This record gives sequence, C-alpha cells and structure tokens, in this order.
Amino acid sequence: MKYPSKARTIAPVVTAGLVAAAFGGGAVASASVRPSAKPPTLSISQFNRTFSAMAKLKPLAAMGSGMIAAILPDTVTSTRYTEFDAPYLKRAFQTAGLTPAQYVVQNALGSTSTQFTDAQADIAKGTKVLIIDPLDSGVGARIELYAKARGVKVIDYDRLTLGGYRTYYDSFNNVVVGNLIGKGFESCVTAWHVAKPQVVEMYGAPTDNNATLFGEGYNQILDPMFKSGTYTLVTSTAGTWTPDVAETEFQQAITAHKNINAAVVPNDENAAPIIAYLKNLGVKPRTFPITGQDATPPGCRTSSPATSAAPSTSRSTSRHRRPSRSACTCGRGSRRRRLS
Repeated sequence: MKYPSKARTIAPVVTAGLVAAAFGGGAVASASVRPSAKPPTLSISQFNRTFSAMAKLKPLAAMGSGMIAAILPDTVTSTRYTEFDAPYLKRAFQTAGLTPAQYVVQNALGSTSTQFTDAQADIAKGTKVLIIDPLDSGVGARIELYAKARGVKVIDYDRLTLGGYRTYYDSFNNVVVGNLIGKGFESCVTAWHVAKPQVVEMYGAPTDNNATLFGEGYNQILDPMFKSGTYTLVTSTAGTWTPDVAETEFQQAITAHKNINAAVVPNDENAAPIIAYLKNLGVKPRTFPITGQDATPPGCRTSSPATSAAPSTSRSTSRHRRPSRSACTCGRGSRRRRLS
C-alpha cells in the first residue's frame, strides 16, 4: 500500500497544531502582546508520524489566546474519524503545548444540526479557530458564515465547503487519490486475468466534494478503457458514504445486470459489506476486482489480495498535524498562503 499524497496526509495535523499553538486558554497571553513572534520555519517533510515537529510550535502556542475546536462529521462513513483523526488531532495539539482546556475535538455523529450547534457552543466558549470536516457544504457554509460574523477563523479539513468562508483548506489531492484507485483497479484486472471486465462504478455521497474529486480521478484513468471497449461500464450508482446503503446499491446493480464482474468503490467502508456479500454468493477469490481507500481496520479485515484490488491509502498521522499547525498560525494572526 502506498500513500497517494504526502502533502495531503500532512495537512490536517499541521493545521490543528497551528490553531492550537496560537490559541491558549485565558492564562495564555494574547497574540497582540508580542507581535514580533514568528512561527518556526518548518517544511512538510518534517511532519511525520513521530509528531516531533509539533513540539517546535510550543513558543507560538504560548503566545496565543482562546480555544481551538475541531468538529468531525460522523462515525459511520469511516471508522478513521474515531480511530485516527480524533486521537491524532489531540496528540498534535498536546505536542504543540496545549492543555485539554485549550482545545476540543468533537464528532457531529452524522447530524448537521449537531455540527452547527457544536460550532455555536464552541464559539460562545471562546473558540477562535474552528477546524471543520463538514457533513455537507450546506452546514459547512452556515457554520462559516456564523464564524465569520464573530471574527472566528475556519479551516476546511478534509472536505471543501463550497460557498464557504474558510481561511485555509487542508486536504489531500483528491483527484490524485482517485487516479490511484483507477490505477489499482487496472492493476488488479491485469493480475487476475479478468478478460472482459463488466464494471459497476460506485461513488461517495454527492453532497461531499471529495467524492466528486475521487470520481473525477478514477474516471480519468478508466474512461479511455471504456471508450476503447477494453472495459465495459455497465452501470453507475447514485453514491453514498453509508456502507449498508452502498451494499444495497451494489445488490440492486448486480441483480439488474448479472454480467457485472468488477466494481470501482471509493473507500474501504463501502467495499467491506460488498466483499462480504460476494463471498456469501460463493464468488471465487481473484475473480471479482473491487477497489477501496483509507486502509481502515474493517476494510483490511474484510479484504485481502485474493478478494479485492490493492487499496489506495490516503490517511496517515502526518496529515493530522497540518490542520494543527495551520490552526496555530491562523489563531495568532500570522499570514500564510491560502491553500484554496
């Protein structure tokens, strides 16, 4: 497995560190007291799984005031939010010198109203930087408009809020991730000698801009194969990040088109129940290529080299340090080039 974009994996953790370093609790001096302080010079390559670069943000963190809040979207579309994102964001903040009183990492549990009310409550408690992985652009834009009116800076984390008011957008190169999904699919078809791939293309939720970009990426790779007749695109699904809905979409597709013998699936969580379903049907190993992404534990437990194409792994600890760092810089008023 390989990481499609090191920069993309670094982004979130760094942003959290930036916000965290700049926004201490009430006992921390305001950033305006010592305007001469500058963020340390750090390169992307320094942000790795040791979190050691975050410690260099401690002087910056000591000059900030206020709080940092990160609000993740749910626990259903991917277990990564509880197994990786939340603990790594916390570790990034802590390594940058923040105490638990100076930051909060929350999860909206799939509710847009909860995500909005959490943001309102965080701002009321003194949050100066919000890290938002929005459930959709609608709630993201609503939160960002609310934050802007109150002088709170926002970092779009992982998912872009279309029509929002972010200061930073911190994510992977999602088209490249999609490219790797497509290339993984091609490699698996070749390795398993699938002579005439009859493909169902599946997508993530249409409300998530990342899903659109993933699809753009794997279609860049696969469209030439469809046009040449090397592969046949049998059907496409509406798209979802809810695994049981993805399974239903797949079942409907394969029931209507019994010739389907391969599936392009945008992540491991959606692929896992599909692989289990095919196993129950008695589909033999190394005959039905299925893609994935994220290398989450459920996905890894369900898939194997004999049951699915090599997944595109787009998450790592380094990614969660980037929002941390951006948050810190954002909070103390330092000027950084916007990523969006």
